[in-house]
Amino acid sequence: MGSQSYIFVFFVFIALLSESTSTLSKADKNAKKKDKATKNTKTEIDVAVTADEILKNYMHVDFKEEKKFPNPTLGYVTPWNGHGYDVAKWLAHKFTHISPVWFQIVPKRDTEPPTCTIEGTHDMDQGWIKDVRSNNSDIKIVPRFLFEKWSPPELQQLFGDELLQERCAKAVIDFLQRNKFDGGVVEIWIQVMSMSQGSAVRDLLHFIINWAEMFQYKDQQFILPVPPPLDAS
Repeated sequence: MGSQSYIFVFFVFIALLSESTSTLSKADKNAKKKDKATKNTKTEIDVAVTADEILKNYMHVDFKEEKKFPNPTLGYVTPWNGHGYDVAKWLAHKFTHISPVWFQIVPKRDTEPPTCTIEGTHDMDQGWIKDVRSNNSDIKIVPRFLFEKWSPPELQQLFGDELLQERCAKAVIDFLQRNKFDGGVVEIWIQVMSMSQGSAVRDLLHFIINWAEMFQYKDQQFILPVPPPLDAS
């Protein structure tokens, strides 16, 4: 299968922004928060969308203006910043993808053959997802998955055993489909590259290609965050 058959999306991640560093409760959905946010934002930002302008104007929000940036735009939402949940709803029309930081992929050691399982499901909020989609029917909800509780030998086993990779990918994909997600943001690159000092890049790429193919086959988007090289200045 040619490289064009894989879907790798590399985003410039734009975090969902809060007016303050404090965490607000998801349950606090009264209009005062939105009114306060609106008062502290510009109504228009007539600038080109560049990295410099994002850094300069990241606190300015226009709730009515349509999305200006033509490329895919992904926003992370974290459980410890409740205000981000509200921003994702209010500004859903400005994003193509929203990634709630909810889930962890962990090894399932009590089964034979070995596989993996999903933790963090207690943070999942289907009501909030429905609200976001009601404001943008085209938006993709792609939760982030972080590999956690894997020892170096267990990661080596994962990369060296294609059947284990397939069982683990199937567990993730089944979970995504069962909960009506559109795909997933899979955080593994920086973890493995840091742990291996870059020596595992070949095995990691093979793993990523296998997973991307399996996600695509099931109509699930596979998003891989890739940071700058370890030796980048």
